[in-house]
Amino acid sequence: MEQVYWIRPNDESELRVGHGMCGGEFDLEQGASYEVKLQAIDKAGNRSPVSDPLEVVAP
Repeated sequence: MEQVYWIRPNDESELRVGHGMCGGEFDLEQGASYEVKLQAIDKAGNRSPVSDPLEVVAP
């Protein structure tokens, strides 16, 4: 299953992905393993290459 999440910059125009997000942005099953890839998209719709996958385990 693939899930797509839009992550918006904070007031300082920073994007942060990580600690604390699994309680809100991501719907993760406890102890399950996931593969994560990132792709940046600017306001004009330009896309960066998709990152290499990173395996993570939900808390």
